Amino acid sequence: MKISRSSATPLPRLDGPDSVTGRAIYTVDVALPEMLHVKLFRSAVPHAKIRRLDVSRARALNGVAAVLTADDVPAKRFGFGVQDEQLLADDKVRYVGDVIAAVAAVDETTAEQALDLIECDYAELPAAPHFG
Repeated sequence: MKISRSSATPLPRLDGPDSVTGRAIYTVDVALPEMLHVKLFRSAVPHAKIRRLDVSRARALNGVAAVLTADDVPAKRFGFGVQDEQLLADDKVRYVGDVIAAVAAVDETTAEQALDLIECDYAELPAAPHFG
């Protein structure tokens, strides 16, 4: 038996009613016992050398389980076509939003507070000109 597209009956989405009524549960809605919340400290400048990164105050904040920098993770590069990305920037940031550190804390508020305690001193470098 051959079924053409025009004669096929669409099937209702199983998650449809929960999605449109707001009853659907997403990963962000899940809270597990002893779960940590992670926030990322990102570059605010497009291109710069990292002169100094101080995470000591963030690490000392009550409720912070860990603060990771490039010194704490393997120096392995990744990427789709060209493997030119690093997990955490070490000596240079290459775009606004480049991840410099990661904070894990007991709740989202504490993780945000820890981000505010991270000090990063940049030596800004010229950014590529925008053409177009």
